[in-house]
Amino acid sequence: MVYSINDTRPIHDRKRTQAADRNRARLIALEALAFVFREERLAARFLAMTGIDPTTLRERAGDDAILAAVLAFLAAHEPDLVAFASAVGYTPHEVGDAARHLAEERTDSN
Repeated sequence: MVYSINDTRPIHDRKRTQAADRNRARLIALEALAFVFREERLAARFLAMTGIDPTTLRERAGDDAILAAVLAFLAAHEPDLVAFASAVGYTPHEVGDAARHLAEERTDSN
């Protein structure tokens, strides 16, 4: 998350907001992962498109890289994105925000 130089909130408030944003993005992504693997068609396509094998997925399911990949996977096919968003009560925009936030986290940590 990028903040303006004019952001007058105390630093600890900004860090708390960033942590909340990250936690929300991770929650949305974990829900997306569960959604994808409830449907065999989506699960097979996700594994084929990402090249991730089931063992690696089980071991790394909570990694930001995996979580970002599952959100990118859904975002790449609008009908699946809309189906996920409506199934769990998010807007597609919220899912996109979560994907961007996780991608930014990965970029910032590299």
